Amino acid sequence: PVGLQKRILELQQESLNWPQYGSVTEITDPLQYPEFIDATDPRVNVVCHIYETHVPSCQTLNEILADVARTMPYVRFLRVRALALKKDFDLVGLPCLVMYRGGRLVRNWT
Repeated sequence: PVGLQKRILELQQESLNWPQYGSVTEITDPLQYPEFIDATDPRVNVVCHIYETHVPSCQTLNEILADVARTMPYVRFLRVRALALKKDFDLVGLPCLVMYRGGRLVRNWT
């Protein structure tokens, strides 16, 4: 149908206007955490991995997210060390993934 083909073309054109990332960005300054989220296009999901290097499951998730980020360029992937965010962060909650869209928390996986 012509209507369907037209809609497919519209979606393809619209996707050209979306920001693309394709990698995981390390946040080293905890003050940058909200800045990265707020500065991201409100249509884009932001997935942030809160981790620590000595936690084996965090190391594994870092590797997985690097691969996923390459295959999902329209999602912004971030990571930040838990103890950089909060000195007394309870490490029992790691790894932790949080997802934002339009600056608002959408999901929290711990």
